[in-house]
Amino acid sequence: GEVAGFDLAASNIQRGRDHALPSYTAARKNFRLLVPRNFYELGQVLQSPQDARDVEKCYGRRSIHNLDAWPIALMEKKVPGSMVGPLFFSAIRDQFTRLRDGDRFHYLNLDFPCAVKSKYRRLKRVME
Repeated sequence: GEVAGFDLAASNIQRGRDHALPSYTAARKNFRLLVPRNFYELGQVLQSPQDARDVEKCYGRRSIHNLDAWPIALMEKKVPGSMVGPLFFSAIRDQFTRLRDGDRFHYLNLDFPCAVKSKYRRLKRVME
């Protein structure tokens, strides 16, 4: 038969399960974020309490600790000044910090003379 389309969201959820990504609550715990203990508390973290009720309908009344991280993180209230919620914000910040700290040639990791450092002030403002 004909292929009607490709469900990228379903593929991302399944990929997360295949690669043993932690649950939503475990991921929040790993980044030292507030971990919701029930769907009511989840509603305080998501963009609206209705989102938490919708999640509960989709996942059933199973433990809140069985939620897939990727779709639920997409539903979080955005960190001010960003396009993502606290979980993705923390993950992205952690990854870029590790990239910077692991790069011995990163401009912040080198001991440049003062004249060279002054040229990087503008870049530093953008990066931080």
